[in-house]
Amino acid sequence: MKYQLQCLKTGDLINDAYTLHYTENALLRAVYNEPFELQEDAQGVWKYLSWIPTSKANDYIAGTVTYKA
Repeated sequence: MKYQLQCLKTGDLINDAYTLHYTENALLRAVYNEPFELQEDAQGVWKYLSWIPTSKANDYIAGTVTYKA
């Protein structure tokens, strides 16, 4: 797995299984195994694939638009 979730209240690391809640009144933060790597040759949000919680890019590009903040 390329990331785990960390409970900010307890510090516990858990594997994500579509986890929305772990500890009452606590936020979860994604902790990644690798540093962020922009994929220049990809389109839209797939440029950020290394930090998207999915295993691979979808072959069906629907023209996803991303904007620089």
